[in-house]
Amino acid sequence: MQRHRAGIGRGDAVRCAYGRSRGTGAGNGGRRPGAAAQDILEEMWQRRRAFELDALTADEAVPAALRMDAKTVLLIDAPDSIGGGAAGDSPTLLAAILKHAPDVPCAISIYDPHAAKRAFDLGEGAEAEFSIGAWLDTR
Repeated sequence: MQRHRAGIGRGDAVRCAYGRSRGTGAGNGGRRPGAAAQDILEEMWQRRRAFELDALTADEAVPAALRMDAKTVLLIDAPDSIGGGAAGDSPTLLAAILKHAPDVPCAISIYDPHAAKRAFDLGEGAEAEFSIGAWLDTR
């Protein structure tokens, strides 16, 4: 039986040989179910170090982003990711942006329905000072 190579890396698409094969249902060349998935897992494990990113604090990340020769930079507060089950209400990155780059245009997502309601109630163009974030997860 021929072993098909699969690979994942930076900028790579998942590469697997699949074609219609009579009687297999999955068109996987007669390989046992899960073999291609196992190939991908093995390849990912071999390349795992290529996926590691340097972890920076927000106070380190904002100045580093400012030094980058890029039109757009995406900063992610991974520990506060709602996709990972966190509250999504941390103001840490916002505080670093205001400290290091207060005049740089940016967009930030912080889950805070109380601040959103207050801003909505104040109306468009209004100015006010109030606390934002850390209302659900106060750490």
